[in-house]
Amino acid sequence: MPGERDGLALAEAVHRERPDVRLIITSGRAQPAPADIPDNGQFIGKPYNLEASPEIIRAMPNKASARRSRTGNDWCLMRR
Repeated sequence: MPGERDGLALAEAVHRERPDVRLIITSGRAQPAPADIPDNGQFIGKPYNLEASPEIIRAMPNKASARRSRTGNDWCLMRR
């Protein structure tokens, strides 16, 4: 990711601004500590397991009251 901010810092910034957005953090290097993943966040390691990934996503908390973003999508993919 270009610049000084890494993916986890970006995920934290998104979480502060939009706590209703569910975050998927991915990495092919190392899994972040659970305390480093914002609330409403989930880590999925690379390479992706195409069978397990949809189940992980479906299992994430789904706030029925969460507002939609301007694009109509309340998901934000963060790559690390």
